[in-house]
Amino acid sequence: MSNETKVFKGTPGKWEVGKTATQNKTSIWVGGSRIAIIDEFPHIGSTANAHLIAAAPELLEACLKLQEFISDVVPSCAGGDDQLYYVRHLAEKAIDKALNL
Repeated sequence: MSNETKVFKGTPGKWEVGKTATQNKTSIWVGGSRIAIIDEFPHIGSTANAHLIAAAPELLEACLKLQEFISDVVPSCAGGDDQLYYVRHLAEKAIDKALNL
């Protein structure tokens, strides 16, 4: 499946971490709208998890660009550079997981 057909269908926009005004709960926000609330369990790194979730759209975009770049530079990536093949494979797995493919 080409990157042109791999499209994020989630909430568009810049995802940011913030707190709700009334409940003081860590949340993910897009343009003033809350799209997720993160349960607060300090011993498991809830705030760190929230920041990773908020970075997800940019990480997906980076993986798509990386996969496209590697495919353009080394079209087959088979039998050539094992490291490039491995990185492309990692990006592909992350993309498919993010897009539920």
